[in-house]
Amino acid sequence: MLRNLSIALIALLVAEASLAHESDDLHHRALPNGEAEGLAFPVDAHQLGIQINGVVCSFCAYGLEKALAKLDVVDTSQGQKGVLVDIDHQRLYVALKPASRIDFADIVQRIVGAGYEPVRFYFRLFGEIEETSDEDGRRVVAGRDPVLTVSFSGASLGSESGEFAGIVNLDAEVAKAAKREEPIRATIDARL
Repeated sequence: MLRNLSIALIALLVAEASLAHESDDLHHRALPNGEAEGLAFPVDAHQLGIQINGVVCSFCAYGLEKALAKLDVVDTSQGQKGVLVDIDHQRLYVALKPASRIDFADIVQRIVGAGYEPVRFYFRLFGEIEETSDEDGRRVVAGRDPVLTVSFSGASLGSESGEFAGIVNLDAEVAKAAKREEPIRATIDARL
């Protein structure tokens, strides 16, 4: 009995080490190209980046990958079922299907449910700047990819209208309360 238990424990440790090596190897091959652009939090098109707290090992990463890979918006043909965890930088990358409609509240709930703390979301937004402002003077961008409506301070967009392409960041508390039918209040990290 003790011998079988010892063999099972050794097998578990070998499997965990193999998973950690595989995850680290994938991490180095799959980092977004935005690092070359000098961005603080690089994300590619069709990718959601999430700054998280609490992920310390490959087992933690696996739990997050498993929880988020079940989302309808995840492109599971990318990387490890569409989810990549960068343990060293406490970052989570989710490959999105083109023209996805992101449910931030569901993503926050899944991350918290797995025992971790989402801090901030980053994504590339492509859409159209609407000509009018909301009641707070914030300008609205109707996103085509991903499909969502985002509002920014009037100062960050000025008086321009037309096409918008940029990297957007969103506080996790705002994401948690986001409703699909209302513009999400966000900040522009960089214009593309």
